[in-house]
Amino acid sequence: MVATTPVLAPFFTKRTYFYNFLYDPAYSAQGYTDEDILTNNINNYQFADYVIIDKLEIGNINIGTLPVKFIKISRHDKNFQMIYSDGTNIEVYKKIVN
Repeated sequence: MVATTPVLAPFFTKRTYFYNFLYDPAYSAQGYTDEDILTNNINNYQFADYVIIDKLEIGNINIGTLPVKFIKISRHDKNFQMIYSDGTNIEVYKKIVN
């Protein structure tokens, strides 16, 4: 089971289980607020065994946008450990607790 940011999704969606790391941007068009998304979708990545993040999709980490909130919460998740970083854009986390 894998969770990725949207640009990486096409490389993994043929897997039996795939989870979108971020939220679906269509939620805002359906009237969901950022708070709704954080409350209902922030932990979806926890179903995955691996989380793969393209930091270019997150944007400026110093701005409090919704994608930044997702990555900050996941980085502090004690159930996941970073197992790879290319030093610039890609980070891979593995679930260490089931």
